[in-house]
Parts: sequence; structure tokens; C-alpha cells
Amino acid sequence: SYSRIARFARTAEGPVRLTLDTDLRVTRTDDVRFSDDAGRPVLTDHMILELKYRRHVPAIFKQLVETFGLEPQRTSKYRLGIAALGESPFLVHA
Repeated sequence: SYSRIARFARTAEGPVRLTLDTDLRVTRTDDVRFSDDAGRPVLTDHMILELKYRRHVPAIFKQLVETFGLEPQRTSKYRLGIAALGESPFLVHA
């Protein structure tokens, strides 16, 4: 699970969307169900920022990247969760 802040705007370069994911948590399960388990924290000192746009990087995003010195990185919430549980993403539970 995670908490998400999402924002949408129309810019001169077209529509843009910004999402910021925090409080990423993971828990082990063998089936699909709701749970009261709060899960194990993942990325306690980081957030996941996604900047979505159509063609060219909008000026507002360029300013954001410059202001905060952001550097692009690839990540997967699923893989981060699996790593936090100490399991291999290729391990199949029978």
C-alpha cells in the first residue's frame, strides 16, 4: 500500500500529471483480501515522484527538476516490496 498525492494541470505543452507516493508498505499474502496488517515500511526516507506528460517536458516540470536537483531513476514498487520482504521476485510460492 502507499499514500498518493496526484495533481493534474493543463499547460502550454499539453496536459500534465504529477504523482507523489509516500508511506510505501508491504505485507506477505497468499490470496487477494483486505487486511488490517499495516505492513512493513519500505522507502522510509524517500518518496516516488512521477511526472507524466505527452511529448516534451513542460516548463513547470523543468523548473521542478532544476529547483530540487532531481535525477531520473527507474523503480518498481513491486520489486521494492519483494526486496523488503527478503524474497526473490522470481520465486514462485506453491
